[in-house]
Amino acid sequence: MKKNLRKVFAVSMAGAMVAGCIPAMADEAASTTNWEPFAETVTLRVPVYDRGAEGVPDVSNNYWTGWIQENFGDQ
Repeated sequence: MKKNLRKVFAVSMAGAMVAGCIPAMADEAASTTNWEPFAETVTLRVPVYDRGAEGVPDVSNNYWTGWIQENFGDQ
């Protein structure tokens, strides 16, 4: 009986947390409908740290640096 009560309590708490998130999601969806791009050019700076490990490619020559340049810099 104690195990069943714990399961019911756990499921009801999870349901309460999900129900509490619904109003926040509705507010976020409403605020994104009036979105406009920036009128001016925006400079995006991404810090990259060189760990100095042997055999690792240069910090300016890796997947994520290329991805950021392709998706945000080349447009």
